[in-house]
Amino acid sequence: MLLKCFDLIGLDLNCGSFLGKHTEAAVTAGLVNESAIDRAVSNNFATLMRLGFFDGDPSKQLYGKLGPKDVCTAENQELAREAARQGIVLLKNTAGSLPLSPTAIKNLAVIGPNANVTKTMIGNYEGKTSIISSNFLHITSNVHQINLLNDVF
Repeated sequence: MLLKCFDLIGLDLNCGSFLGKHTEAAVTAGLVNESAIDRAVSNNFATLMRLGFFDGDPSKQLYGKLGPKDVCTAENQELAREAARQGIVLLKNTAGSLPLSPTAIKNLAVIGPNANVTKTMIGNYEGKTSIISSNFLHITSNVHQINLLNDVF
């Protein structure tokens, strides 16, 4: 696995704990060359330099005064909506089944362990926000009777 991460697919960064736990043993076992790790670390530091991480006091940089008050503005929320609109890809809709009709749909199943969670959906790339909701909330916003089955699997 580590050999594939470093040498074959060019993985330079792991946001979880996998590489931290297993890299030293993989090098010791001869599964990963130290040169691959050196290259990954160099790439990460070069990126940090390009992003200005070593340019002194962050509050004195171009965007250094931005804070929570700048995140959930109406303008930024609309920008996020527009980015989502432009990024949506629908399946072929020749039967005209989408968008779902709240009057025609009598039963709708939202199934699985992640049907009504936000943490899994966001992963570990989130900042703090004043607004967060699950896909389930939006899917069911026009449904009058809801039966959530959390333990289907």
